[in-house]
Amino acid sequence: MDSKREYELRCASIGQRVRVDMANGECIEGQADSIGDDGSLRVLVERSQDELIRGTAVAIRAGDVVHLRRDVNR
Repeated sequence: MDSKREYELRCASIGQRVRVDMANGECIEGQADSIGDDGSLRVLVERSQDELIRGTAVAIRAGDVVHLRRDVNR
């Protein structure tokens, strides 16, 4: 098994709803989907100040990742 796949299997963020606070002040929320070939965390964006990236997958290379609780009312 390659090291990227091993890392994905151990990464607690994969499959979780997350908020990412980036150094530039931007904040996005979405589901952590996978690890990119460059080691970045790929997040499927649900909420962002930038409307252009909503609904897309973005590569997060630096930022504070917070796991969000599931909304029990959904």
